[in-house]
Amino acid sequence: MPFLRRVKEDFKLPMIYVSHAINEILHLTPNLAVMDVGRIIGHGRFSEIIHEDRVLALAHALGLQNVLSLEVVSNDTLLGSTSARHGAQLFLLPLAQLAPGATAHVAVRAENIALALCPAAHTTIQNQLPGVITRITPLANRLLVEIDAGLPLIAEVSARAVSDLALAKGTPVYCLIKANAFAYLGQGA
Repeated sequence: MPFLRRVKEDFKLPMIYVSHAINEILHLTPNLAVMDVGRIIGHGRFSEIIHEDRVLALAHALGLQNVLSLEVVSNDTLLGSTSARHGAQLFLLPLAQLAPGATAHVAVRAENIALALCPAAHTTIQNQLPGVITRITPLANRLLVEIDAGLPLIAEVSARAVSDLALAKGTPVYCLIKANAFAYLGQGA
């Protein structure tokens, strides 16, 4: 993956990359064509076509993930963590062998993001990112909740949770993500 990304960026070559792993594709580009049974069912920016029913169902079946590019701030070998940021948001990740200033490409599954109306005290969850709900999309017996947390995130939660917390577009929330829920893409961690 790092080699393909470098070729794409260095030589500005058009590429067609075929994969069932959405996180791999999003590591290379935000634009994709989604095929099902040999037919294109959606194409364009992933953040836009994910709302089409057939694309959403297929993406969910393949394991919907958020793919983030973060700037490494520091590594703490004693505590086994890497700190990274995107704008003002600070993330705690599993320890990686990446120098400060390097870009960490990470993925976190939508179902690994919990939502809360306020920061959670006395918890082992290290990432508590404030944001605002921008969209709620039904998918079978679950809901996909999109949050603007300085970068777009998608959380998969139950309809009961949305009802119990009275979540709606415009609701301020905290995205709760365990550090070990993040997986590095394209490099050894």
